[in-house]
Amino acid sequence: MSVGSVSDIQSQLLLDEILTKSKAQPVYLNEVTVVGGDSFSNGFYKVLLAPLLSKSDYTLSQLMESIEASRTALQKTDVFQSVNAVIRSKGNAILPKVPKYGNDDPISALVIINLQPIKLNSNAGFIRFNSQDYLSLDFNYVNNNCNKNAEMVDLGVSLTPYKPNNSMVSNAKFVSHLNNPSIRLLVDSFYANQENQEWLQSSEKSWGGIIGLLYKLPNANALTGVSFSERTIHDVQDTASDVVKKAVGDYTKLSIVNQLSYANIDYINNKTKNFPANGVTLDVNKEITFNRELYSSDHNKGNFAKVSGSLNLFKSFFNNAITAHGSVSAGSIWGNGPVHVSDRFYLGGYNSFRGFAKNAVNPEGGALFYSLGTTLYTKIPQIIKGTRTANNDLRFYVSSAVANISDNWVTSSSPDVVTFGLGIAYLNPWASLDLGYYISSRLDKYSESTIGIRDGFQFSVSIGGSILQWINSS
Repeated sequence: MSVGSVSDIQSQLLLDEILTKSKAQPVYLNEVTVVGGDSFSNGFYKVLLAPLLSKSDYTLSQLMESIEASRTALQKTDVFQSVNAVIRSKGNAILPKVPKYGNDDPISALVIINLQPIKLNSNAGFIRFNSQDYLSLDFNYVNNNCNKNAEMVDLGVSLTPYKPNNSMVSNAKFVSHLNNPSIRLLVDSFYANQENQEWLQSSEKSWGGIIGLLYKLPNANALTGVSFSERTIHDVQDTASDVVKKAVGDYTKLSIVNQLSYANIDYINNKTKNFPANGVTLDVNKEITFNRELYSSDHNKGNFAKVSGSLNLFKSFFNNAITAHGSVSAGSIWGNGPVHVSDRFYLGGYNSFRGFAKNAVNPEGGALFYSLGTTLYTKIPQIIKGTRTANNDLRFYVSSAVANISDNWVTSSSPDVVTFGLGIAYLNPWASLDLGYYISSRLDKYSESTIGIRDGFQFSVSIGGSILQWINSS
């Protein structure tokens, strides 16, 4: 939702005749009325309307600036589709004794703030099926107005019930606005049980969470916080790598976390947000971690600093008939000991690096990685699609990518890997389809290893639904 300037709000405010002809006169703010926001508490409005309620004696320009400040604060809460303000004169009001500006008596004014809340309560579910994980189920409940203060509670669970990658991950998130709606308190917890027998020959249970401050910026969010987790590696097979065997047991992890996320995307259909057409996304993650084995006197179990980031660029041509997508991601870990198997970088799989099995580019993971990819999307030809517009959701695509992951690019024998693919994709927030054929290879002339390579057809289907409800004040 865009926020207008003072000049913008001047065109939005509906000034009545008296105020229009009396801009030089002082204004006495007699009353502020909020319409359409009954679901929220008085304390919520008291904080956000503080710039407007801090005094009653204004000039017209000062009053409009205070309205704009309060309007901006309301918009930053992300719980309103629209926020509009109207000034009316209140000619019959009895005014207290207020200072005069020259010989002019103040005009009594009423400010009406009209609000249209978003759907504040939602229940969503997704069924996903792909050639790697088979079936997965996602369920999510969101309450955007907990305690009637626009505090968010987000509960979710993700299930992958079938082997070889069966898992269960649940999370509970709480976000509360502070006095400044641009700064929010975040408390996020999780519990996970993952069967990693296919690629790590082991299983893992973990739980933990993060507490921090979430900063809302234009088109971006920044997080600073502290996270804690406990991980247990168990059911380790004899064929597991040394990296896995060194992590067997119970470990605790304490981290100082910083995250930055930026997104400025235009979609082929901006209303439904189907298929990105132009724009950029950027994600940067940094952590300083202290890792310790429980019930051990040796505290040095792989303390490290970790940085990773990803960049995506989208550009469309010929009335969105062709869309180019470029991506780059990279990361590095610096430590004074062996890095826990759960903290290492991995590549491979349907949502990571197609053409390879899950995390199979280097099954042991690594402390360094990079990935470069390009994809060209084109609209379906008229003879197939039967339409004359480029603004449809179905696209042909051709893609290629190159990557590497290792502990040391100078001394490591881990080769670069490449993948090429072509297919058809349908992208929609509530339904998607991707069917492609991929050919992959390791760029190592001394090795013909095909371990982890998954040439051939790969596909993914997802269908979701949501029940949206209003939260009433009753």
